[in-house]
Amino acid sequence: MGSAKYEVEKFTGQNDFGLWRLKMRALLVHQGLVDALAGEAKAENATVDEERKKMQEKAHSAIILSLGDKVLRQVSKEKTAAGIWSKLESLYMTKSLVNRLYLKQSLYSFKMNEDKPVGEQLDHFNKLILDLENIDVTIDDEDQALLLLCSLPRAYSHFKETMLFGRDSVSIDEVQAAINSKELNERKEKKPTVNGEGLTAKGKTSKKYSKLDKKKPKSEKQKDGGESTFTIRCYHCKKEGHTRKVCPERLH
Repeated sequence: MGSAKYEVEKFTGQNDFGLWRLKMRALLVHQGLVDALAGEAKAENATVDEERKKMQEKAHSAIILSLGDKVLRQVSKEKTAAGIWSKLESLYMTKSLVNRLYLKQSLYSFKMNEDKPVGEQLDHFNKLILDLENIDVTIDDEDQALLLLCSLPRAYSHFKETMLFGRDSVSIDEVQAAINSKELNERKEKKPTVNGEGLTAKGKTSKKYSKLDKKKPKSEKQKDGGESTFTIRCYHCKKEGHTRKVCPERLH
């Protein structure tokens, strides 16, 4: 059996570089090429040197094929996998003070909105954490959990108290799992269902109309049911259109 083929979505400069970098490195590990990212090293003999050269070329090609045209132009002068990797990090993973402060501010001011999907907002929070880790800024697990809890809207006040009450510590995984569970339960409760109460109400309505129908004159029932219309006939002259009481022949 042949080995499974894995591909990484091309990095275009518009998608998430941190995630692409993580996936690309995993692909190079899977292909046995990750050592190429460390740069060239002097080999002990010609055979080893030839193998290392082939590995470098394969890694270089793998990265090139995983880049969009715009990004590829920016790194086209780099001839090694390590060179491309370093260039991409300098372009899209800047560790400058401005960028570091911007990401920290975005994380500390992060607030969840009741009108937006919970999953999307948790993903954005996780992206901020990953972006900071990519520039060597690590946020403690418990601090992540507390930041996420503090970002929740007022409707989650009781939820926050429940998560913190009587605990010595709390983790980000526990908080995210609890938020997802709460969201799932709320969606289930909002889902419309046909229950006994609804069926009972329908039955009462049917009985109500049934009683009203009984009170209708026979002629009206026949009209409602689509049957022939009841015709008035005089018992005196046997003609239609009037009753015996107002019969012209009887009155004359």
